[in-house]
Amino acid sequence: MGRIVALLLLMLAGPAAAERWALVVGNDAYESLPGLQKARNDAQAVSAALTAQGFQVTLLTDAGRRDMTRAVSDMAARIAPGDEALFYFAGHGVEIAGRNYLLPADAPAAKPGDEAFLTAESLAADDVLATLQGRGAAISVMILDACRDNPFPAEGTRSAGSARGLAPIAAPEGAFILFSAGAGQTALDGLGAGDSNPNSVFTRALLPLLARPDLTLPEVARLLRGEVEATASAIGHKQRPAYYDELTGDYALAITATRSAAPLDDAVVAPKGNPACAAAAADWGPVSSLGNAAALRAFAETHAACAPLQHAALAEAERLEGAAPAAPAAQQQQLSLVPKVPLWAVKRGVSDGYVNARSGPGTMHTILFRIPAGTGGLQVAECRPPDPGGGKYDWCLVQIDGQQGWVSSNGIARE
Repeated sequence: MGRIVALLLLMLAGPAAAERWALVVGNDAYESLPGLQKARNDAQAVSAALTAQGFQVTLLTDAGRRDMTRAVSDMAARIAPGDEALFYFAGHGVEIAGRNYLLPADAPAAKPGDEAFLTAESLAADDVLATLQGRGAAISVMILDACRDNPFPAEGTRSAGSARGLAPIAAPEGAFILFSAGAGQTALDGLGAGDSNPNSVFTRALLPLLARPDLTLPEVARLLRGEVEATASAIGHKQRPAYYDELTGDYALAITATRSAAPLDDAVVAPKGNPACAAAAADWGPVSSLGNAAALRAFAETHAACAPLQHAALAEAERLEGAAPAAPAAQQQQLSLVPKVPLWAVKRGVSDGYVNARSGPGTMHTILFRIPAGTGGLQVAECRPPDPGGGKYDWCLVQIDGQQGWVSSNGIARE
């Protein structure tokens, strides 16, 4: 009944556009638990990506319980019936008695017998979702890079709490929930000392998908599964994202049409009084409205001291470049010179039954299209090592049916 009332209120309100709200939290510096290395970076990158998609974002890093609960309350107060709401958390998480709790930076150390104390000092994930939905949000999205599974965190994971990972959750109507790992699995913070990627295994795969207007949320989740499983398996780790979908109809996080620049929350414009972000915010509106990738990259270089808006500019530039992936003239000339033979084909039996063709050589680049297993007739222009953090195999620039993109050499073979 509450959902029907919310929709009726939206209809009576007339044609006003729904607002998009997001609260993004990343905690690295835990006072009593082992610190993490990439959760803060994850939150900053996701904040930037959502800002580029028209969300009004509040960003918190290394936040205590009071700051987190205050931010949830403030966001809920802004939501009107019919709005979209998204909550993202990167950090330690724990399952206790069938409920999932998100640990603030000032959470106490976990030991047997302290469960009641720990839950009182944490945020219950289902309470956060209920708070957002209680304001009449038409769509609520919760993304948790916090699926952890032992009471004493192992180095290199984000573990805390139960030995079963985060508990499955019943998504209410109008909600979509995405966990970075399934039940009984740890979610990797990184791939070890040699991993130079600034983001976790889950979030590095999520970021390029946030800019794909052609993908619904369930499609994003399925692609994430393949990406995360493949990356984690490279070091012998099992991690498979889980999702719970109660949305009606198709919904994509990425926008398909250019929007005017969204008002930026104070936490993004000038985190902790950063004057560099105040200057960047003044330039953001005119530059973002141009829809020009080169202008956005120039903005990112000029305002490198403001990480949230630098990331937002780079994310939007990559989205624009991916929407029209015309190769540079030199690459187009190379492709025109590729002989008709030998041709290449996607190997049969590849993971998920297809390979991803990306905008650049490496797993961090945007997925442009997919090529099913067994597909032949691929022309290869060149192969080269991946960009840093992009995998262990060479990547090849291929062309098929007028499309071109970079695929892992491990997934193709000569016909």
